[in-house]
Amino acid sequence: MTLPAAPGAVTPAPGHPPPPARLPAPALERVRPLSVVDRGFAGSAAFLRRASLLGLIVAIGFAVLGVRLWSLQILGSPVYSRAAKAQAWQVVRVPTARGSIVDRAGRPLADTDGRLVVTVDPRALGRGTGARWRPSAQGRARLARLAELAGVPLRLLVDRIQRELARSPYTAPVVLPRVSRWLAFYLEERGRELPWLRIAAVPERRYAQGSLGASFLGLLGEIGPAELRQPRYRGYRMGDVIGRSGVEATYDRVLGAPSRRARVRVDALGRPRGPLRVAGPRPLRSLQLTVDARLQRAVERALARGVESARAGGHPDASGGAAVVLDPRDGAILALASYPSFNQVAAARDRRYLARLLDQRAGRAELIAP
Repeated sequence: MTLPAAPGAVTPAPGHPPPPARLPAPALERVRPLSVVDRGFAGSAAFLRRASLLGLIVAIGFAVLGVRLWSLQILGSPVYSRAAKAQAWQVVRVPTARGSIVDRAGRPLADTDGRLVVTVDPRALGRGTGARWRPSAQGRARLARLAELAGVPLRLLVDRIQRELARSPYTAPVVLPRVSRWLAFYLEERGRELPWLRIAAVPERRYAQGSLGASFLGLLGEIGPAELRQPRYRGYRMGDVIGRSGVEATYDRVLGAPSRRARVRVDALGRPRGPLRVAGPRPLRSLQLTVDARLQRAVERALARGVESARAGGHPDASGGAAVVLDPRDGAILALASYPSFNQVAAARDRRYLARLLDQRAGRAELIAP
C-alpha cells in the first residue's frame, strides 16, 4: 500500500534513490560573556581625557628626541667632528735631536748626527699586531733576503718587528738599527723591487773628539719611572732619551726635549693607512763650556802616562788619578780629567755597555771601555 506524498515534498524520479532526510537543528543555549564593554565610554569625557594625555606624552617624547637630535647635529657638531678626526689620526712619538756642546773656542765636543736605519711595512710582510704579528710565506722570504744581505739571523728581524709593534704599533718597525752606507745605497737603488722597506735617518749623539771629556760630558739613556715622577721631566714619555750624568744631565733642559708628536692616519680598525706627519723640529740650543779641548786632551794623556810611569817605577798600586786645570784670572775650569775613564762613544752604540755604566752596583772595573 502506497502512502500519498506530503505537501511540498519532492518526489524522486523513477529509478533514483530518495534524498536524505533533513534533521532539525538542535537548540543551542546562548553564551553569556564574562565582561561587557560599555559602548558609551568611547565618547565620554573620561575617554577623551585619557587619549589626550597619551597623545601629549607621545608628543613630548618626540619633542625631546627632536631637541636632542638638533643638539647633536648643530651644537655638538664641532666636538664630535674633532672626536672623529682624532679617531682617524693616531699620535705617535718620534725622537728629537739634542743641542751641541762646544768648548771655549767653539770646537764641538758632542753634537747630533743622523744614523741610517732600515724600517719595514709589517702589513706587507705578515698579519697580526704586537707580539702576535706573524710573517706570511712571502714576507718570510723577503725578510730572509734582507737578513742575508745584512748578515743577521732571520729570527732576529722577526723579533725586532714584534717588539717594535708592541712598543709603538703605528710607526714602522726598525729591523736594522745600524746600516752601512754601501748596504743603504744598495737598498735605495732597488727601491722599486723592495717597496716594503725604507731607509730612514734617526738622530744619534756624535762625539767629534772621540772619548775626550767623558768624565764631565756624561752619558745619555732612556728615561725611567723615577725620572718621570720629577717635575723637571714633565712632558716626557717612556723611551725618551735624557742626560743621565755629567753635563748632559745638568743641562738636560737646555740640550734636550721630549720626543716630538707625529700623526698617522688609521682606518676604523686602527691600522695605519698613511705616512707619518711630523711637526717641524724645534730650534736647537748649544751649550758652550769653559773647557779647552786641546788642553783637555793633553791633561788626559799626561794622566795616563803618569799612571804608567808610576807602575813602571815600582808602584804597582798606582791605579788612577785626577786633574783639574783652572784659569787663575777668573777660576774657569779649563780641563777636568780622571783616569781610568769610560768611553761615551762606545756607550752610545752598545746598550749593554751603557747599562753596565749606569748600574749603581757595578764596580770600578766597569768604567774601563770595552
